[in-house]
Amino acid sequence: MNKGKKVFASLLVMGLSSLWGWTATANPTWRPVQPGKRKGISGLALIQQQAQLCQFLAVHDNKGDKDQPRLAILGVPSQGSITYQSLAWPTQSSLPLDLEALTLVPNTQTEFLAVTSLGVVYHLQLDLETNAVKVLHTAQIPPGTKLSNIEGFALQQIDDQLIAVWAHRGQDTDPAVLFWGQYFPDQAKIKVNGSMAFQVPWPQQNVRHISDLKIAPDGLLYITAASDPGDKGPFQSAVYGMGSFPFHQAQAASQQRDKSTLTPLYRFPFNKVEAIELVPGKAGGIVLASDDEKFGSSLAGQCWAEPN
Repeated sequence: MNKGKKVFASLLVMGLSSLWGWTATANPTWRPVQPGKRKGISGLALIQQQAQLCQFLAVHDNKGDKDQPRLAILGVPSQGSITYQSLAWPTQSSLPLDLEALTLVPNTQTEFLAVTSLGVVYHLQLDLETNAVKVLHTAQIPPGTKLSNIEGFALQQIDDQLIAVWAHRGQDTDPAVLFWGQYFPDQAKIKVNGSMAFQVPWPQQNVRHISDLKIAPDGLLYITAASDPGDKGPFQSAVYGMGSFPFHQAQAASQQRDKSTLTPLYRFPFNKVEAIELVPGKAGGIVLASDDEKFGSSLAGQCWAEPN
């Protein structure tokens, strides 16, 4: 078996580890976040866990003027309603168009990467006392023939490397393309190491094969896929585990994974999931957020508070 096939074969579908808190017996309950088309959530990252409350940074994929928010902080209690606070985009930086992904920079609590569908990367710093946001620098994901519509970007520290993973979403017969490489913050540079094309088995119509993704600390990759027939839906979404990913190896984009080997871990018949976050540890879990167009946004999953 050649190197490429070994890499491909190693992408085994894996069930959710108990580390992430859910069991495979039932879908989590959805809780509303905000109404309206301009408050759909397209990316999610954990800020901090507090007593009975978790805080997340969220991005919106708006393209209009400053009256259309780009960033918000969500307060997610273990019980009860979710709070929402819109954040001002820093005036010294031009407004981003179509933010589609968000990830925490590993080994920080206040730095995040927010990424547009065209691959513009904003390295942000959040002041936890004032909730003011600063753009430290910007970067551009290296261009490629299939890099036309990014809907997922994630970072993780693995083997002393800052691993980056991102994806062109795909559409119906157009497969998603998963890319991986390294992020060098001091140089504001992203390097591509490999890629792979694939399609999900479900949803089956108006499907975006990747709507978001995240990497767990142990190297497991999780993706979401979503059906988007328009502002009124009906929407469908699924969560998939892609297994332990060999981020240090290269893979040709022409190699495509057989979608029959993928198994949905969860299916959602009414929500368009566009954001996933992994909260590690015994107080953690998988948290999802939706962009349900004119129906607004919702959040599913628990981020349990640490015991006193």
